Parts: sequence; structure tokens; C-alpha cells
Amino acid sequence: MTADGRGSVATTSKKLSYNEQRELGGLPKEIEALEAEERELNARIAGPEFYKEGREAIQATMARLTAVTTQIGDAYSRWHELESRVGK
Repeated sequence: MTADGRGSVATTSKKLSYNEQRELGGLPKEIEALEAEERELNARIAGPEFYKEGREAIQATMARLTAVTTQIGDAYSRWHELESRVGK
């Protein structure tokens, strides 16, 4: 410990801040919601009427699916990053 009673820089930088703890706690629900949306989008795309929709609607749905897939990957990466810093 340092003279002022705080932990060393190496020790304190590994701990999660309050906001990071809240973020970590919310990630499972966020991922669950994104995965549900991904399933819905995939089901819609697989449906027989999807490609009968207008071009803009098809492009918007495909773009949203791409964005959701990216968000899921980012959320899992962030979850892994935060979990690795918890120090079990």
C-alpha cells in the first residue's frame, strides 16, 4: 500500500469501477435481448413473404441483422474483458 492508505496503482487499476460493475451486471440481459432480436430477424428473413417486401425494407432488415450480430459480439467481448478483471 502507499503511504495514503490506497492500494498500489497495479492493484487499483484491475478493480472494476462502480459503473463497470453495473455494466457487467447488465450485460447478460442486454445479450439476451439482442439474441432474441437476432432470432426474430432471422425468422423474418427465412419467411416466405420477406423477399416480396420492398427493397428498402429488405435492406433495413439486413442492415439491422448485421448491426445486432456486431453488437452481440461486442457485448460478449466486453463481458469477457470485465469478467477477466474481477479477479476470482
